[in-house]
Amino acid sequence: MRAWVKPLSLRAQAAVVTGLLSFVPSSVVLLVLLVRDLALASRLLWPLLLWLLVVGVLSGLIGYLLSGSLLSPVTRLEGDLAALGEGSGELQPRLDDPAEVSRLRAAFLALLRRLRREQDRRSAFLAALTHDLKTPLLATRHLLEALPTLDPAGQQALIGRIQSENQRLLATVQQMVDAHRYERQQVQLEPQRFALEPWLEEFRERYAARAAPLGLRLEVQGSGEVLADPAALQRAVANLLDNALRYARSEVRLSAAREGGEIRLRVQDDGPGLPAPFALLSQPFTAQPIEIAGIRYAAGAGGLGLFIARSIAEAHGGRLEAEPGPGARLCLALRAPAAARR
Repeated sequence: MRAWVKPLSLRAQAAVVTGLLSFVPSSVVLLVLLVRDLALASRLLWPLLLWLLVVGVLSGLIGYLLSGSLLSPVTRLEGDLAALGEGSGELQPRLDDPAEVSRLRAAFLALLRRLRREQDRRSAFLAALTHDLKTPLLATRHLLEALPTLDPAGQQALIGRIQSENQRLLATVQQMVDAHRYERQQVQLEPQRFALEPWLEEFRERYAARAAPLGLRLEVQGSGEVLADPAALQRAVANLLDNALRYARSEVRLSAAREGGEIRLRVQDDGPGLPAPFALLSQPFTAQPIEIAGIRYAAGAGGLGLFIARSIAEAHGGRLEAEPGPGARLCLALRAPAAARR
């Protein structure tokens, strides 16, 4: 039901409560007089009632004045927040605040930090969107402009390049869509028990053709069974292999091994290694530019592949971590139950 009466301020409430409390002792005196001497109480009734009223009003006034001092930290916090909203101030901890107000101020500070992180990530996302989509779109436009000037053979070759750019554009969009879904945990897994050896062999066949033109040696080894979503796990390992092939100097290794109660999938390359802390690189949209192997990536343009791989591992109850050692050594460890040994 809608409130038709505006609630009193805290200062007014303090004044009312203080005034009402002042009636308690005087009311007790009046009751004692009524019990002991009714005639005397009758003669003093109006003076006592007047006294009660004066004391109540004075107590309420004193309570109102004192509450202003007690609520001054809250008033300061209100002023700081108002200045912050106008862009002319900064919310900082204050040593002279009571414990309750300090906790409230700390909660506001934590909320502001979170909002700033989200705003930075939003800006990074827009930067990634602009950077990663602009390049293939511009390339496609230039190719289409050149198409009418070529002979049939040249046009056929150019159409192939346009299709390649289109595939690159679609892959970028899908990567961003998947990152958004995993960030909001809107992914449902369909785990099943499957053997890793033929699953790994598919990676060998698919990526050997990509590694050979780059002069890279691809090693794939491992066996066992695991309970996981094959498609999601394939996506995670594919993202790690794509990065490894992009930056490796001579070789890339994919291995699977059972260690304790885990299945650990490792992707290792002999490239320059991780250029920044893994926690930063595996964020979906970072506000900082990253330089990898001499190539500078704009803010927000990197990290989607690692973030998706990490999210898939965590969705299985596992984790993705960087291991110490030369080059880039990323280990996707699944805590999902491995099949019992036979």
